[in-house]
Amino acid sequence: MKRRPESRRLNVLIALAITLLPVLAGSHVRADQKTVRLLTIGNSFADNALTYLPQIVHSAGHKLVVGRANLGG
Repeated sequence: MKRRPESRRLNVLIALAITLLPVLAGSHVRADQKTVRLLTIGNSFADNALTYLPQIVHSAGHKLVVGRANLGG
C-alpha cells in the first residue's frame, strides 16, 4: 500500500509541532532567549516543512539554528 504525499507531509508537520511545542510553550515563563537547534535529514520536502518555522521561533523570542543534510529532488 503506497502512502499519499499529503499524509506524509501531515505526519512530518505533526512531528515537528510536537517536537517544538515544549520549547515554544515555555517562552512566556522565562524571559531569556533560547537557541533552538534543528537538523533536517531528508529531501527537498524537509526544506519546505521549515517554511514558517523561523518566523514562529522568532515570534516566541528565541533563536533558530538549522542544519541541513538534505538531498535535492
